[in-house]
Amino acid sequence: MRSLRWSAYTLCLWFFATFAYADDGDFPWLTSLETGEQVRESGARLMRLPMGLHVLEGVDISNTRIVVGVHGWQSEGYEWVYPLKTMDSDDTTTYFFRWDYNTCPIDSGRLLIRAIEASLDSHPDADSLLVVGHSLGGVLLASVAESFDFSVKSELHMVATPLQGLENERCAEQKLPRTSSSRRDIFQWRTQHELDNAFNRLSEDPQNVELPDSVVIRLPAKYNDRRLGHNWSISWVSEKLKDE
Repeated sequence: MRSLRWSAYTLCLWFFATFAYADDGDFPWLTSLETGEQVRESGARLMRLPMGLHVLEGVDISNTRIVVGVHGWQSEGYEWVYPLKTMDSDDTTTYFFRWDYNTCPIDSGRLLIRAIEASLDSHPDADSLLVVGHSLGGVLLASVAESFDFSVKSELHMVATPLQGLENERCAEQKLPRTSSSRRDIFQWRTQHELDNAFNRLSEDPQNVELPDSVVIRLPAKYNDRRLGHNWSISWVSEKLKDE
């Protein structure tokens, strides 16, 4: 059972996320984010958010599905606008996690775990949690995957993620998940190595790391008649994760 202190903290977070930005024209409410010619400005608004987990719409306690987007290294945010709007639905509450990609991902991953745990108190009817991490954001998810043991079933979606570099001396605490769990499912959405400009200068595809009981999906070469590279990968995956 969560402590009274945590309950009070959660209430404060819920109040802040739901009301604090109500009159702030700069807050990127999901409905106000624009694709097309305005997508880069919409993305910039996302990346101007302070560090932490941010709800992008009013919290409806009857919603049964929670979606969290986790950006990657040097993200400009624009690559997330269409995916966040696509994965949202009438039964979904959508969040975006801002973090310092110049630090070890596991440090921010631990903050994400605590923030999700607090947010779940605002969603008593929730039965599914989808967390989508792109590129280094997927490394963040993998580094704390074994901590995803919430009251709802979790799906961790790692998109165009270089897991080969997760374990390193600089971030010695980071470890790949070693065990599977009935409380979480892991999906690896891998771009085609030669088409991904973030990876194709490397002799080996850094996405090719096996995780226990993970589902691996290799993305196609094209998306809407364009090369399906690093940033477009989130849009392609979001259409597969759309809540029909």
